[in-house]
Amino acid sequence: MDFEKFNKKTIEKVDNKNEVSMSEFIKIYGEDVIRSDKKKVDSLDDIFNRQKNENPELNLNYEEAEKAEKMIPEVMGKILGIEDLESYKTSKYDDYINGVDGYTVLGDIGKVFAYALDYTVTVDDNENTLKKKIGKVKKNISEGHFTTIKYFKTKDFMGTMENIPRLIAPFKIKDIKKIEQFYNNNNFNNIEFDKISLKFIWYLLNQLEAFMDYAEENEKDDLFEKYDSIYESLSTIKNNRQENIDKKVLEEVNRYVNNSPLSKVLSDF
Repeated sequence: MDFEKFNKKTIEKVDNKNEVSMSEFIKIYGEDVIRSDKKKVDSLDDIFNRQKNENPELNLNYEEAEKAEKMIPEVMGKILGIEDLESYKTSKYDDYINGVDGYTVLGDIGKVFAYALDYTVTVDDNENTLKKKIGKVKKNISEGHFTTIKYFKTKDFMGTMENIPRLIAPFKIKDIKKIEQFYNNNNFNNIEFDKISLKFIWYLLNQLEAFMDYAEENEKDDLFEKYDSIYESLSTIKNNRQENIDKKVLEEVNRYVNNSPLSKVLSDF
């Protein structure tokens, strides 16, 4: 299949689904605030567009990022094995200003986690990018706070949500391409998707373990409790997700995760 057409088809198919629009919040923040925030976004868009035009390779990375950011909220329920899961792509404001690509609600607002997608291709690039992103999380824990999402919505709430734990979702390009195929064919019942899903869940759990340890060492009890609540939910999800998976597949995924760039970065956390 022609890759350019394949990308375009995927992006069009998931466009605006599970995506937060700043315009939805006019009654909450008022037109002046929305207008001001959109100007900030437009200004940053201009900068990014100039960078893309000057660097074709960077442009390809932006396209891959856009594709992933639109698609992952749509398939998060399949990844975690939860029907009717609330998962959203953030507004451009929260993407650019707060560095959050999306967020997922696990049961109730008290168990929300925000994620930032890492979509770099090579292992070296991936590790360097992860070091920067994990470093920001470490800094936030030291300062005693999590992430804020200004344009936050669920079925029951709209407004600013503060202190949302931020996790890194390190999807490789090859995994994004596989998810595209499963999504376009509406076929998630296969072992390759199971592997990608389990890797993702284990990545999150490994981060939570490291972040909990660091929060405890720094006596950030309130942060520790939030991490622990999400860890408990994700552990149950992991157990349910891998219940009918062959033991050899689980061992393969475990080896992959333990030798991943993320595990290397977390070992020095």
